[in-house]
Amino acid sequence: MRTMSGLIFYKEAIKMSEVKKPKTYKEQLEILKERGLNVSDDERAIDFLSNVNYYNLTGYLVDYKSNNGKYTEGIAFDEIYNIYQCDKRFKNILNYAIEIVEHSLKTKISYHFAHEFGAMEYMNPDIFKDEREHEIFVEKFELAVHQNKNIPFVKHHIEHYNSQFPIWVACELFTMGTIYNFYSNLPTETQKAVAKDFKTGPLQLSNWIYCVKYLRNLTAHYMRLYNFAIQVTPKKCRKNFDKSFEPSHKVFDIVYTLKFLILDKSEWNNYIIPTIKNIFDRYSDYINISSYGFPANWEKLLLKD
Repeated sequence: MRTMSGLIFYKEAIKMSEVKKPKTYKEQLEILKERGLNVSDDERAIDFLSNVNYYNLTGYLVDYKSNNGKYTEGIAFDEIYNIYQCDKRFKNILNYAIEIVEHSLKTKISYHFAHEFGAMEYMNPDIFKDEREHEIFVEKFELAVHQNKNIPFVKHHIEHYNSQFPIWVACELFTMGTIYNFYSNLPTETQKAVAKDFKTGPLQLSNWIYCVKYLRNLTAHYMRLYNFAIQVTPKKCRKNFDKSFEPSHKVFDIVYTLKFLILDKSEWNNYIIPTIKNIFDRYSDYINISSYGFPANWEKLLLKD
């Protein structure tokens, strides 16, 4: 039945429009040149296209496209190439920061939950705010166990503990999406206890986790961050946010929340911030940091006291 459904979908799609034929790397380059992209080294450009999907690259050209489909006069391949490279390196350090946040959230949530309710009570729907949301969580968790059954710690708990995973073990299989859904469904007092570790309130923390989840999805799918309008806005926190902070509706807003979610001051101040600065300095001839939403005083805003 699934095969037939796929076949029907395929036939209907063919009726709607004729699918474009695949283009060689050289043909892709010719299209870009016809649209006005200046290319000084065809061989280098073709090599780049052979390693970076054409549609990924053209995402960086959207801002230079006019109504007639042509690119802004004078826009060069080298400029787009360097913006792409800057974006790639910027996303790498953000992924590093997100990983720190993810581990911290898992630790804090599982610690408070275990000490308040016990090791296995996360499977009990009566504890949570929304029974249906908890049911969805359990389904996703059981699927994660099945998909990761050969990972040593998962296999160990399946074989030696009859598939019983205490919360501090179970959380290792949580994605950022799972963390958000699980935290949002916790009893309010438990949410407050976790949020207190981050010196904020549960509404703010829930929103910040959602924002980080959103950013993780963007970076995981190699989406452009440069001059990209994000669809989420972090909730302000009087305890943490600088009074001068105003949403840019670009990635800086979420980076700003990472400042409060990463509890290791040295890691944030002495590695993450300098790495971002080095990236921006390296590509300063090609990028404008405002296209990431970064204000002129971004270092002062981001550094932990």
